[in-house]
Amino acid sequence: MMKRGERKMKRGERMTKRGERMMKRGERMMKRGERMMKRGERMMMKRGERKMKRGERREDDEERREVRG
Repeated sequence: MMKRGERKMKRGERMTKRGERMMKRGERMMKRGERMMKRGERMMMKRGERKMKRGERREDDEERREVRG
C-alpha cells in the first residue's frame, strides 16, 4: 500500500527536487493526521460515544449517495 504522499513513478521519470519535496510534505501530513486521529479517539473514549458517532457518519454517507443517485 502506498502512502498518500507518494505516487507511482512513470516510466523514465527521474526523481525531481519538487517530487522529493512533495513526498516529504505528504509524509509529514500523514504523521500529523495519525496524531490527530489518536487524540480524537482518546477524547471519544472519554465520552463513550465512539459507536454512536460511527453510526451517524454511516447514515450521512448513505444520504449523500442517494442525493448523487
